[in-house]
Amino acid sequence: DLTAPMASKSFGKNINRRLASWTKGVIAEALDSVSSRRGSTVVLVNPAYTSQMDSRTGCLDGKRRGDQFYCSDGVVLQADQNAARNVLARLFDPDIERFTPFKRVKAILLERTERLRLGLLNQDSSCSPAQTRALSTESESPNEHFRV
Repeated sequence: DLTAPMASKSFGKNINRRLASWTKGVIAEALDSVSSRRGSTVVLVNPAYTSQMDSRTGCLDGKRRGDQFYCSDGVVLQADQNAARNVLARLFDPDIERFTPFKRVKAILLERTERLRLGLLNQDSSCSPAQTRALSTESESPNEHFRV
């Protein structure tokens, strides 16, 4: 039963690694099964920093606390929806590919964030407030724009 969380993770490093690997495999198989039944495709993206980014700008500009994401301009977003929008946007990010190392991802995002703060972003940048992101409002559902 994968619905109940494990109460303790004190099994040791090796057992924890094996359990995590097994769980990820089960989830991957379930995703593949559901997507094939629906006639859709699972696309893997680099998830690095997607829960730490403001989905409205695509920059590392805000803080996640629990189930809330606090944007630097005072807007509060539901954290999981914010991260999901970032995962979707990552699919179209030309600079961050699936196997881009997380340190390189962070460097790219920090550079974009700094450029945003300095007002140096152009219309072609993927971290531009003038560029409307695919899912720009809290009320929109990912399914309204893309078949997931």
